[in-house]
Amino acid sequence: MATGKQASTALTATVWSIVYEIPGGYTWTGKVNFCNRNATQAKIRLAYGTGSSGASGEFVEYDAPLAPAGNLGNVIERNGEVLQAGHRILAYSDSSNVDVTVQGYEE
Repeated sequence: MATGKQASTALTATVWSIVYEIPGGYTWTGKVNFCNRNATQAKIRLAYGTGSSGASGEFVEYDAPLAPAGNLGNVIERNGEVLQAGHRILAYSDSSNVDVTVQGYEE
């Protein structure tokens, strides 16, 4: 059973990333954090699914704006998320220099 920080990645612009996949036999509870390190606004997408990119019906954020680094609003955090085994946390940004961190626990 993993607890604490489970995954983190720096997103590549316009490429979907599988940030974390919940292992078989577990339910995951936790949070997902996006942070913009750019000097300009970024737009992010977050989906929970079983594929390699977000699909209709899986999005929890879609082109949500992240303010430039050093400004209020350069972080988006989703708390209290619960996913079952086999589901993935999928992330996308329209620009690079956006980090995603997954924290939580499996039981």
